[in-house]
Amino acid sequence: MLIRLVYASHASFSVGNDRIDPRLGRILTQSRSNNARREIGGVLYLGDGFFLQCLEGEADAVDALYQCICEDSRHHNQVILSRSTIEKRLFRNWSMKYIPAEKSVRTFLRSRGYDYFNPFELSQDDLDLLVQFFHQLQVRSGSDSEDKQTQPGSAQPVWRRWLQQLFGSAERTASR
Repeated sequence: MLIRLVYASHASFSVGNDRIDPRLGRILTQSRSNNARREIGGVLYLGDGFFLQCLEGEADAVDALYQCICEDSRHHNQVILSRSTIEKRLFRNWSMKYIPAEKSVRTFLRSRGYDYFNPFELSQDDLDLLVQFFHQLQVRSGSDSEDKQTQPGSAQPVWRRWLQQLFGSAERTASR
């Protein structure tokens, strides 16, 4: 049975949002190696001192990995925010993708009413949208060729194009 588990935690080290800390680099290196062996895919986001990680794979493997994560001293206060059965993986080609605390993520969060990133404050809908947003970043970057969309380039930021796909453009909504 395939599952998607999303958890949040507090980083045990302080790091600026504009660079990769060596400890984070080690987490990513270990995760990519171990997750590939376990056939687990996922994404990791670190912003404002919080981790948000989405893991996908066979339930036993993901649950065992989460137990190991709970024992990792590089973060604390781990809380499962979502655990669901899935039919298809969003992050099948990423053993562990790191999403930096970039402007598009911050803009997305602001568009949902959040001034800063705190995954413990996200509503379930916003959490699901954020995971979908991370998937769209993967598709737009071409890291998942099977899901790659054939859309012409646009001057609009990826977060705006994605929100328009989900909710329709403001012009169409206003004219109804």
